[in-house]
Amino acid sequence: MRAGAPVPPSRLAAAAVLAGLASLAGAEQLPLRIYTAADGLPSDRVSVLLADSHGFLWLGTEDGLSRFDGDDFRNFAAADGVMPGPVHALLEARDGVYWIGTGAGLLRLDAARSSGPGAVRALHLPGGALGDDVLALMEDGEGGIWVGTEDGLFRLDPRPADARFERVAFAPRAASNVPVNALLPGAGGVVWIGSEIGLYRGTRASGFERVPDDRAATHDVQCLLRDRQGAVWVGSRLDGLHALAPNGGAAASWRAYSVDDGLPGQHVTALAETADGTLWASCYGGLAEIGPDRRSVRRYTAAEGLSSVGLSALAEDRDGDLWIASDSVGVMRFARNGFRRFDTGDGLTTLRVASLFESRDGAPCAFTRGQRPEDIVHGDGFLACFDGRRFRTRRFRVPPGTLYGWGWAQFALQDEQAEWWVPTLSGLFRFPGVPFEALESTPPRRLYAVGREIPGSGLLRLFEDRHGDLWMTLTGADGALARWDRRSDSIRVFRPADGFPSRQPMAFAEDGDGAVWIGLRGGGLARYRDGSFSLAEAADGLPSGSIRALAVDARGRLWVGSARGGVARLDRPQEWPPRFVSYGPAQGLSSGNTSSLALDAWGRVYVGTERGLDRLDPATGNVQRFTADDGLPHGVIETSLADRRGDLWFGSVEGLSRLTPQVESPRLPPATRIARLFVNGVLQPVPDVGATTLTLTPSGPGPVSLQIDYVALDFAPGGRPRYQYRLDGVDGDWAPPTDQRSIVYARLPAGAYRFRVRAVANDGSVGATPAEVGFRVLPPFWRQPEAIALLAAALAAAAYAFHRIRLSRALAVERVRTRVASDLHDDIGSGLSEIAILSELVRTPGSRDRAPVLAEIGDRARGLVDSMSDIVWSTDPRRDDVGSLVQRIRRFAANTLEGRGIAWTLEAPDGSETLPLDPDRRRQILLIVKEALTNVARHSGATRAAVRLAPTADGFAIEIEDDGRGFAVPAAGASDGLGVSSMRERARSLGAAFRVEPRPSGGTRIAVHVPRTRAAAARPA
Repeated sequence: MRAGAPVPPSRLAAAAVLAGLASLAGAEQLPLRIYTAADGLPSDRVSVLLADSHGFLWLGTEDGLSRFDGDDFRNFAAADGVMPGPVHALLEARDGVYWIGTGAGLLRLDAARSSGPGAVRALHLPGGALGDDVLALMEDGEGGIWVGTEDGLFRLDPRPADARFERVAFAPRAASNVPVNALLPGAGGVVWIGSEIGLYRGTRASGFERVPDDRAATHDVQCLLRDRQGAVWVGSRLDGLHALAPNGGAAASWRAYSVDDGLPGQHVTALAETADGTLWASCYGGLAEIGPDRRSVRRYTAAEGLSSVGLSALAEDRDGDLWIASDSVGVMRFARNGFRRFDTGDGLTTLRVASLFESRDGAPCAFTRGQRPEDIVHGDGFLACFDGRRFRTRRFRVPPGTLYGWGWAQFALQDEQAEWWVPTLSGLFRFPGVPFEALESTPPRRLYAVGREIPGSGLLRLFEDRHGDLWMTLTGADGALARWDRRSDSIRVFRPADGFPSRQPMAFAEDGDGAVWIGLRGGGLARYRDGSFSLAEAADGLPSGSIRALAVDARGRLWVGSARGGVARLDRPQEWPPRFVSYGPAQGLSSGNTSSLALDAWGRVYVGTERGLDRLDPATGNVQRFTADDGLPHGVIETSLADRRGDLWFGSVEGLSRLTPQVESPRLPPATRIARLFVNGVLQPVPDVGATTLTLTPSGPGPVSLQIDYVALDFAPGGRPRYQYRLDGVDGDWAPPTDQRSIVYARLPAGAYRFRVRAVANDGSVGATPAEVGFRVLPPFWRQPEAIALLAAALAAAAYAFHRIRLSRALAVERVRTRVASDLHDDIGSGLSEIAILSELVRTPGSRDRAPVLAEIGDRARGLVDSMSDIVWSTDPRRDDVGSLVQRIRRFAANTLEGRGIAWTLEAPDGSETLPLDPDRRRQILLIVKEALTNVARHSGATRAAVRLAPTADGFAIEIEDDGRGFAVPAAGASDGLGVSSMRERARSLGAAFRVEPRPSGGTRIAVHVPRTRAAAARPA
C-alpha cells in the first residue's frame, strides 16, 4: 500500500472526534504560513519534502516537482525533462545529484551542474508498472541508491556507465509485489526497510530479518527515522508511533505512542527531528510534538490552525522552521519561534482589537469592538483577558447603546487600585476593583459624564501616571487634554492659557523622572513637568507628522513614533531642549508611517507601520520586518503591549498575536545565488539550484542588455533579506540595500565587467561571499583588435594601391610624354625633314619638273597635320571615352573609304559612348583601325567594309572586315606585310589579342580584343 493512503473510516472518525474536542477547548493559533497552488505550487496535494544542502526546499506533489527559494516556486515541467505526475520520494545524494521517485519511474537530476532537459535522466526499473511507482529512496555508504517501490526493493549502483538495478530480496514475500514505503541507513552497512509486511533490517552480504515485535506494532510501516540518541522511530499506518531502543531489536525495548498518549491519530505518515532535539510526527488527524525528553507529547490539529488533518510530510529548513505538507491544502511553514495568532476560537468575541493593557494580576487584556447591530445596542465593546491558555470575554455593564467612540491604543485600563476604567462618548466609567469574571454583573461605581464633569463630546484616550492620576483626550472641547486628580477626585482641562497647544493628544508616556510626555495630532511633543508644559516641534529634530505612539525603555530613553517621519529616540528626557536620534526608511524601517511601539527585555523596539511590524535593534541599528506571513494579524498593528512575563502582544482590526522574544544566536548570513540570467532577452543556462559564480562567454559585438535574477535563501520569520549589488567598472561602491531581486543593465558598452550581489539579512548580517557574474561585452567589430588589424592592413593596402595608381598614372603620363616626344620626333620631325629636303630640290638650279615635288610637299604637309591632330587628340583628357574614339574612326573612315567608292558601316552599342578609355589605349586602337582601313582602301579592292566596336565582360573588342580579294595568312615566322606587323605590335603593347583571318565568303577579318586593364594582359589570350 502506498505511503499516505487513507485510513479506514473508523480511524478517521476517531481523529475527527479528537480534533473536534480540541477545537471546543480552544487553542492559540500556530504561526503558520500556508502555501497552495494559488501561490505557485503545481498541486495542493504535497507528498514529500526535502530541505537540501543549498537551503532550497523541494516539494513533490501529485502533479510534479517544485523548488521553493523562500519567495517563489520553480515548477519543473516536461521541458525540463520532468513529466507531470505524482512525486513520492526525494533524495539529495552526497555527490549533489537529486533522485526523484515518481509514479512513472526514477529520475536523476543533476541540478547543481546544469539545467534544462539535459540535466534529467529517466531510469525505468525492471519491475514493470508496479516497479515504476517509486515510494522511498536512500543512499548507502558506498553511494548506492536504494529504491523502494510498489513491487519491492531495488539497489542501483550509479557509478558504472551501464548502471543497472539489482533486486534486493529482504523477505519471503519480497518477490511478490511487497510495497516498500520507507528506507533508513544504519551503521556498518545496515539497512532498515519499512514495508507493508513489517520492519526488516540487515545487510546485502548477510541478508535481512524481520525485527520482532510481540504486539505486531510494525505492520505496514510508513516512515522511519533515527534520532540523535540513536533510537529508531517507526511510524505505522494503523498502530501509531513506536521507538526502538538503540541497544537492539528485542520486543522489550519498544516504546509505543498512540492517541492515548497524545498523538492526533494512529496513522503516522512522516517523521522529523529538528535541531533542538524535538521529534515531530505527522498523522492523519494532525501534528504531534515530542519533546527532547521523549516523555511529553503535544498535539496540534485544525483547532490550532492546521489547514488539513491529512498531513503527509515534514522537513526542517536551515532557519529552524518546520514545513508540514498536506494531502489537500498545500504546505505550511510553522515558524516555531514566531507569532502565535488568536481568534474567535480562542475566546475572542471579535477580532477588532482597539487597545491592549495588563491587569493588576498580570493578565494581558484586549479591549475589542463589535460591529454587529446587537453589539451597538448592548455597548459595542468587549474586554477579553488571557488566562494562560485562552481568552475569557466580558462586557462592561454600561447603559444600552453606549458607544465607545474611535479611541484606540491607550483606552480601557485597570488602575493601581484594581479599579476598571473605560472611556466612552457618554463619559468616563469607573468600575470597582472586582475580579474580571464579575465585571459583567457589576455596575459602574461612577460616571464622569460628558457635558457635566467633562467638557466636549467624548473621550478617546486614557493613561495612568505613577501618582494614580488619569490623563485623557477630549473631543469637541475648548481644551483637548484633561487630567483626573485622584486626591481631589476632580478633572482639570488644560487650555492654551495653561501652556498646552490647541492640538489633540494621541499618545501618553511617563519617563523615569515622573514627567508626562504627550504626543500631538498634527505634530509636536509636549512635556508636563513641575506643573508646566514644554513643547518640542519638528524644528527641534522631532519627526514630522502626528505623534501616535510613545514608550520608555529600561534605560529611561523615550521612543517616539510619528505618522510621517518614522521613529525617534530621546536619550536624556530630563534635558531641554531635547536632542532626538531618528530612524526612518533610510535606516531600514519599512515605512515612516508608524502606529505603535513596544519594547522587549533586550531593548529591541517593535514598530507597527503601514507595512507590518519592524523590529529595531538600537545596539546595531539592524531592522527586521514581520508580516502576516509570520503569524501577525492582518492589518496595521495599531496597538501593542509588553507584559510582565516578557511576552509581546500585537493587535489590529483583524486580530491578535503573541510573540515570546528570544535572544537570537548569531545567524549565518544568507547565501546569495544567481537564479536566472538573460542576455539580450535570451535565458542563459544556469544550474537549477542557482550558482554562486558564473562566467559568460561574449555573445557578440555591440552593446549588451543583461538581466540578472538572484535569491538569498532565508526562511526565518521576517526573513525577507534585502540585497546590495555593484557592477565593478561602473559602480564605485555597493548600492543601498533594496528588496529588488532582479537587476537590468541596458546597452552596456564594451568592456570587462563583474557583477556582484550580496544579501543583507533583516538582522543586519551581510553575506561574506557575494554571488558573482563575470562577463565581457565585445566592442563593435570595427573596434576589435582583429578588425583594427584588418583595417590597418586595408589602409596599408589602400595606400599601396593609391601609390601604385599614382605611380601607374605617372608612368602613363611619362609614357604619353615619351610617345608624344617619339611621335613628334619620328613622324613630325621626319616629315618636316623630308619637306625641307624637297624644298631644297625645288630651289636647286636646273630642276626642271617642280610640280611633282611641290605636290609631294603638299601631301607630306597634310599628313603632318593629320599626325599632329592625332597626337593632340590622344592627349586630350576630354576625349578619354569610347564615344570620342568612335567619332575619330568615323571621320577617318569617311575620308579614307568614300573617296575610293567603298561603302562602309560603323557599329557601336548604345550606351557604350560613355565608357572610359585611357589615352594610350585610345590612341593605339585608333592607329590599328586606321592602318586596317588604309589597307582596305589601298590594297583590298573591296567594295564594302565594316567596323564593329563592342565592350565585353573583360575588355573591349574591335573587328574590321572587307569583301576584297583577301590575302594568304603568312606562315609562322614569315613577314606579315601590308602593315599587319605594325598592327600586331600595337596590339601587343596593349596586351591585346590580335587575329587576322580570311573571311569564308572572301575578304579579310581583323579582330582585336583589348583587356580592361593592363594587368589582365598578363593572362593568356
